[in-house]
Amino acid sequence: MNKNAPFYGDQIQGDRNYQEDSFKIEVFGEETLFLLCDGMGGHVGGKQASSLAVEEFVKGFGHHNNSSIYQRLEAGLTAANVAIKHRVSQSSELRGMGTTLVAVYMCKETIQWVSVGDSPLWLIRDNQIQRLNADHSLAAVLNKLVKLGEITAQDAANDPKRHALLSSVSGEEIKHIDLRESPFELQNGDCLILASDGLETLSEQQIIRLVSGNGKPEECAAQLLGAIKTFQKPQQDNATVIVYRHGEASKEEQGVTFSRSMMLSLVLMSVFLMVVSLAVIMF
Repeated sequence: MNKNAPFYGDQIQGDRNYQEDSFKIEVFGEETLFLLCDGMGGHVGGKQASSLAVEEFVKGFGHHNNSSIYQRLEAGLTAANVAIKHRVSQSSELRGMGTTLVAVYMCKETIQWVSVGDSPLWLIRDNQIQRLNADHSLAAVLNKLVKLGEITAQDAANDPKRHALLSSVSGEEIKHIDLRESPFELQNGDCLILASDGLETLSEQQIIRLVSGNGKPEECAAQLLGAIKTFQKPQQDNATVIVYRHGEASKEEQGVTFSRSMMLSLVLMSVFLMVVSLAVIMF
């Protein structure tokens, strides 16, 4: 992966002896596709579900170049779900496997996305964090009950079914889909984070602090995953992050731009002085 690119992805296994997360970044011209899946179904099923969903989504998305982005994202999701259904039909041992999915299409200043499950897509802007995509887990329902005053925040946090998914990509009918139809405008300095729920070991304030204190996406990803390791949460889940910074050139790039601008100015000034000198000599 190009370390000078405005994006970077990485992952850790946590306390698991297997990795169920998969991610991919596809770049074509001025367009970029970010894709992250968090599998479920154990050592065999979870990994197969997430990796299969990633690969088939990219194929489905790519086969509809003449369609709208909304339709291409929808086609990618359908391809991923059909592929998992077919794989499960081939092996009874894989029954029950599935995955979350969050895919973000970016072109110039805008993004569109599709997501299923609880893998978050966060926007950090002006030291504020906002979740852009829907949370298809019981946690979202519990949080709404807290706001309504029907349960306490502590009850919600301690609910044993908090992380139960209400929707997933498992080869069956997908119950809930968050599919962004209109483009979402990015601003210079925005930071996008796609993640598996293993990153939620960190609080939102910790995420803001770690991202705001590091410029390069590679450094941000390393700091986020490093903080999880330092936290040493018992039974820490796999954690995967994709970090993208919008509209911020690196210091090296800024230096190159400045140097080129200075060089151009010097050349133009030299030409101007030569013209003036010739004019004085002639007249």
